[in-house]
Amino acid sequence: MSSPLYFEANAVRILALAIGMSVTVECLGQDSDTEAIGKDIPTATVVCSVVNDEGKPLPGVQVELLKWTGKFESFGAHAGTDVAGEAELTFAHSDDYFYMLFSADGYARSMLNFQIDAGETQHLSFQLSPAVRPWVEVKADGQPLAGVEVSRIDFVDRNGSKVYLLKDSAPALGFEFLQSDNTGRLTLPSLPANAKFDLWVVHPKWKTAKVEGLLATTEKVANIELESGVPVTLVVSTESEDVSVLEGQEVSVLMMPTSGGSSAPQTVRHVFPIRDGELRFTANPVEYSTLRTEFDDYFPTPYLMNYPQFPMPELDLSDNEPAELKIHLRKKVKARGRVIGPQGEGVSGALVTSSIANDHSSTTQTTTKASDQEETATPPTDPLWVSLRNWTSGGSGQSDAEGRYEIDVALGPVKLEVIREGYFSSPVQTEAVVTDPEHETLPDLKVLPVPELQGVVQDEDGRPVIGAIVRMRHRGRGDADPVGETSADGSFQLSMSRIPYASDGSGLQTDVSVVAIDPRSNRGGIADVDLTDMSSSSEIRITVSERSPDWALTVVQPEASLTDEQRRALMKERAEQFPEGITGKVSPDLSQGTWLNTEARSLQDFRGKFVLLDFWFIGCGPCHRDMPTVKLLHKKFLDQGFSVISVHTDGQTPEAVQKFAADNGMDYPIVVDTPDGAITSEYASLGVSSYPMYILLGPDGRIIHNDATATDAFSLRMYKIEMIYRELREQSH
Repeated sequence: MSSPLYFEANAVRILALAIGMSVTVECLGQDSDTEAIGKDIPTATVVCSVVNDEGKPLPGVQVELLKWTGKFESFGAHAGTDVAGEAELTFAHSDDYFYMLFSADGYARSMLNFQIDAGETQHLSFQLSPAVRPWVEVKADGQPLAGVEVSRIDFVDRNGSKVYLLKDSAPALGFEFLQSDNTGRLTLPSLPANAKFDLWVVHPKWKTAKVEGLLATTEKVANIELESGVPVTLVVSTESEDVSVLEGQEVSVLMMPTSGGSSAPQTVRHVFPIRDGELRFTANPVEYSTLRTEFDDYFPTPYLMNYPQFPMPELDLSDNEPAELKIHLRKKVKARGRVIGPQGEGVSGALVTSSIANDHSSTTQTTTKASDQEETATPPTDPLWVSLRNWTSGGSGQSDAEGRYEIDVALGPVKLEVIREGYFSSPVQTEAVVTDPEHETLPDLKVLPVPELQGVVQDEDGRPVIGAIVRMRHRGRGDADPVGETSADGSFQLSMSRIPYASDGSGLQTDVSVVAIDPRSNRGGIADVDLTDMSSSSEIRITVSERSPDWALTVVQPEASLTDEQRRALMKERAEQFPEGITGKVSPDLSQGTWLNTEARSLQDFRGKFVLLDFWFIGCGPCHRDMPTVKLLHKKFLDQGFSVISVHTDGQTPEAVQKFAADNGMDYPIVVDTPDGAITSEYASLGVSSYPMYILLGPDGRIIHNDATATDAFSLRMYKIEMIYRELREQSH
């Protein structure tokens, strides 16, 4: 997962939004457990200690807590440091990403992202550096170019923290973004003195340019020559057909290439003004996968995306021909509602998300360019992709102590869903029609507790199996399914935060399996469970017997979102893009990083062992959810010629990572990337671009499986236990 300091509008997010567009699933046979619902939201506390470059305490530093929900929002907690340079902030805990913004006169603003559990008090140290304003000279066709703006700056401060500044969000954080003058001089925002940074600059008539590895000083730090590209015009229409009201309004645009993600030089990410009902900018002559826009007062529809299941050749600009696309805007209106528990009590701290009906009247997706003869593509029939075509994301809101919430939607059909850890919507989504633009009241949204999975693992003679790995498996879409091991009496208990969605977007995946694997033999077993049946989920009995080493990979296979042909074509393209990441290649040795929890100093020290490379960072939510599986793998297979190596990628200091590891029971080897991201850069050439990400190495140090280039339907992200178990059992024979 990429750092949420900037919004990753990629295929993963689009899929996640679409997965929630589903039909009703009732939860039957469950006892009501209402004690945890409706309680006051728990709090957390952070104590900050701020010093200057000389390590002396800095009084008077303003410390503000922010949350990330697709944009930065104040979390309502702020304080100034005292004479000892300390500030304490106590705040209502939530599942949002947390950021600390530090600001003081004469010092560069900077940010720190962190993870904290409810009820925890965490101590954070931070160093502020003097501020400098570097500048660059920008030209096009050899002449100075005025009107060039900064699109994005990534910098690493003295704490090793990476900060990502975007044109559309940085000004709200106090960073000033200017335009180049008639001499081509472009003054950059204030940055920490001597900080290393990467820079993207943009002009509507020229391609975005990216310059890497600059050093923040008061001098000119780069000469940039912009090049011509592909003109893109985005035609805007509204329900009233009067687009003059939008004239001059600035709109956030994100256009991502099929390969490379938001950090790619080809990515267009900037705020452009509407002129004569159109947004105009210039892109690279490559194929793009998505084009997203964000308006203050409107929802743009439909999604503009180019995927194998839903092709839109207009986003393929590799022929260098000008492109014209269309979007239709639907006015945002306020609506209010309530989230309730099983007994009708208000539920606090629940996130309510909405989907609004797409409008396809202004645009169609075709199999040819607009300049060619149009042939309408056969629309997909998979419910997931049908949902993507027919619905788009609306607003979201969080419920208060009484369960009440307010949300932005559009007039017409809407779908609503509640997300709250430990609970699920019943029904999964509630449909409504919004007719009142002023005081719409939405139906109550009901949530129920997610059941726990409890049972016992035994052998064929009825004896308990101790230390067996037990995990939930299903054919749906989930994030870090629950995993555990059996105790001395063979019993187990698995706790879920959410019920997975069905792979086709048709509802919740309530029919699941629980798989038991004896890590020291070829024994295994499986039981089917109905999550809507209390007795089924609380009285699970699994009998293990002799199996083949790959048995655990065959009993529950994922639903394929792509056909075999589509997957092979995609992976062939990925393998060509990342030739150093394919099976059989030797992985970079990690010698540049700081090693923790081990005497090792490179991958060479692990020759003779199977190694799982686990790429993560402290602020990554999915990484945290997958951590129990990584811990269990290391514990159960350590004495069988296996090791986890956890690679921290996102700019925290070794000391901060060491403390986090100790607090979270991460006793396996950890490598912390260098402040300039040397390891991250090396492994990007292998396809490591989102987190968590995994690569499995053999005893010879060569790649066995890399999710970025693998051609089979299995991934280490979801099936690392089964895949590693297979390798170890096959080697033992």
